[in-house]
Amino acid sequence: MLLNWNKTHNLIAKSQAPLLNDHIQDSLTVVEHVSKNVIDLGSGGGFPGIPLALASNKKSIFLIESNTKKASFLLHAVNVLGLQNTKVFNERAEKINPLAFPRPVDIIARAFGTPKKTVEASKRILDTPGAKLKIMSIGGRIEGEVLPGYEVTGKQKLLTKPHYKERFLVTIEKTN
Repeated sequence: MLLNWNKTHNLIAKSQAPLLNDHIQDSLTVVEHVSKNVIDLGSGGGFPGIPLALASNKKSIFLIESNTKKASFLLHAVNVLGLQNTKVFNERAEKINPLAFPRPVDIIARAFGTPKKTVEASKRILDTPGAKLKIMSIGGRIEGEVLPGYEVTGKQKLLTKPHYKERFLVTIEKTN
């Protein structure tokens, strides 16, 4: 489905199409490391949100995507796959009401941008009690880039394919 839509909607880079299985496996590495409520920030082609929703129907998955074409694909995929545990938001994260999500909630970012950009985009949600930001990072070296008022509270090594080198899940929380 993703490859068919990608022909006209540019959901993922054409160079990434042959690596689709790697992207799915990479997405699944975080299943055990996220709470029962997960926000996929900048979901794009649905990674990691859709594989997480398929792997764990007990988790509530919220896909946030500001690009209307990508959000349309996500909505289509959620409907075709019958993902009752998944909701699509076609909005910028900065504009979403943080009270729209149950707690605790983990905001996961796989390929959103720099840690600073990711913290800034998720700030409204991240500043609410029970929220954590989890960035899938290569090498896990992001501590120097985090904004004041936030701190790295954990770093979990993920088991991934060699294509991703050393992959970590870095947890960031608002400081008290």
